[in-house]
Amino acid sequence: MYINIGSNVMLLRKNITAVFDIETTTGSEITREFLGKSSKRYEVVSVTEDLPRAMILYCEKGKN
Repeated sequence: MYINIGSNVMLLRKNITAVFDIETTTGSEITREFLGKSSKRYEVVSVTEDLPRAMILYCEKGKN
């Protein structure tokens, strides 16, 4: 089953590891560090120009 996360982006449900509320998770230093490192590796993809409300941890074929 696929899940539409907006802007015509579909994700395979079995590859979604977790869904996080952006407001509650970005307060953590560990999460900010994780996002910073992921951004440097070009693993962060924004599907909207609006402020994000959630972040999805997605892994397909061993790649985040």
